[in-house]
Amino acid sequence: PSIDVIYNALTPHLHAELSIMALEAGKHVLCEKPFAMNAEEARRMVEAGERAGRRIIEAFHDRYHPVFLYLEDLVASRRLGRLMSFRAVFNNTIPPVEGDFRRTARMGGGVLREFGCYPVHWCRSLVREEPEVISAEATLTEDGVDEDATALLRFPSGVLAEIEARMSPGWTMYARFHIVGDRGSVEAINSLLPHRGHSIIERIDGGLREHTLAGGTTFDYQLAMLVEAVTSGRPVPTEGADPIGNMAIIDAIYAAAGIGRR
Repeated sequence: PSIDVIYNALTPHLHAELSIMALEAGKHVLCEKPFAMNAEEARRMVEAGERAGRRIIEAFHDRYHPVFLYLEDLVASRRLGRLMSFRAVFNNTIPPVEGDFRRTARMGGGVLREFGCYPVHWCRSLVREEPEVISAEATLTEDGVDEDATALLRFPSGVLAEIEARMSPGWTMYARFHIVGDRGSVEAINSLLPHRGHSIIERIDGGLREHTLAGGTTFDYQLAMLVEAVTSGRPVPTEGADPIGNMAIIDAIYAAAGIGRR
């Protein structure tokens, strides 16, 4: 009874079942990414929270750091002008170790869920629209797990977004995105874990500015968000329709790549 919130950091195939159990037990839930195995599960989780009168929030820790909030404001202010294109990449080798859930399909493994959920979320959060998947490709391991994946998305406003996620051998962590508007561009290098070193490179109206922003760890800001959300009741960006939308795009990328729903 003294527990208000649980953090579901289990493997993805246990997110829906255990999160719904916690919600029905009267607990708020912070659920690790990827939110679910697919959009259908995500919808059931959100609906369970609504029935129970409890919050279920996806743990995109980077979404609440000052770096991402700055980029969100930059795009929303239209200082880049009309948005035209987006390229988002998250590559990092995951060695093929037996039993690693990230390389086990039935447990929710695969690069699209493990890494690709971030680039998809960056695009959706900054463009503030729901895209369609134009094309996608994926490379599978012998066990049928997607190891590398790319996709092209198109938003209703016409913005095109290239997504890349790789966990094949040979990569050190590489997380960045590049946004282009008709007045300029901004590149964010390691907005995922900015407390470990990052850079924001702006080229607007012929000028160049490269800078960083002070701040604690992304997880500090995520925890502060969670406490404030539960105590105040105010909505946050990574709950409700947002996690359903992110899983729907991942489902659509799988389908476009000819893999089928996982």
